[in-house]
Amino acid sequence: LHRVDRRQRQMCIRDSNHPSDILFADTETTGMTRDREVIELGIVDLAGNVLLDQRFLTYLPIHYKATEVHGITNSMLLRCPHPCSMTEQIHEIFKNKIVIFYNKSFDVGSIENSFEGFSGQTSKIHCMLKAYKEYNRTGLSNKLMDACRRHNVAINDLNAHSAVDDALATQRLTLKLMQQHYQYSLPR
Repeated sequence: LHRVDRRQRQMCIRDSNHPSDILFADTETTGMTRDREVIELGIVDLAGNVLLDQRFLTYLPIHYKATEVHGITNSMLLRCPHPCSMTEQIHEIFKNKIVIFYNKSFDVGSIENSFEGFSGQTSKIHCMLKAYKEYNRTGLSNKLMDACRRHNVAINDLNAHSAVDDALATQRLTLKLMQQHYQYSLPR
């Protein structure tokens, strides 16, 4: 989606041998510190199919400011699995895939704290926020839901700060921009 190099505009799509190679993911976490842990992970494919919508019981308690953002409390996680119990399954989902996060640096750091060896499983990791900032030079907000509204992406059925819904919003925004500016459409 970069303005400068047309080949890079379709980086995520062209790097893939098949649309099933592309995933969108998002996390909700215990907070903003470096040692934050994933309490919710959402993963969807290019067609918008939900591959994972899972909450986790973490070792770190959720910071109250994080709860104010995503609405998840420690008591809501008591019956959820620990991330370490699902590391293999998470690795299998991401194995050899191109993964697009809206905020790569935050989400990848969070996933690496919770699922050891994550980065070694993927083919490539892309940041939609970075691409969008280069595209959106208007000075307007680059927040995910603001970007979706600005480009008439359907988000009425989504809840902001739900990991799977944020992954779906990223998928929809990516496809909308690809369709609007690069005449990309999903292969059938």
